[in-house]
Amino acid sequence: EAWLTTRPDLRLIETWKAYMVELTKMMPAESMAKFREELIDRLNTIASASGGFLGFAKISKTEMDCIDRLTNFLEAPK
Repeated sequence: EAWLTTRPDLRLIETWKAYMVELTKMMPAESMAKFREELIDRLNTIASASGGFLGFAKISKTEMDCIDRLTNFLEAPK
């Protein structure tokens, strides 16, 4: 459960990015688009489940910023 309270090591994030760059080169464009769509949907679902008040502001600004960074990266991994 420590991974819920401790931020991942930067090397893990960089390794994931490198993996995504290579995966993008190998996967057909249609499959990659579907993967991106499903991943972003799951991220939004998880973020929505953890917060909000009376149905408002379910996703925090920090969570939304993270989802936006991932979305932008997945659209054009470098």
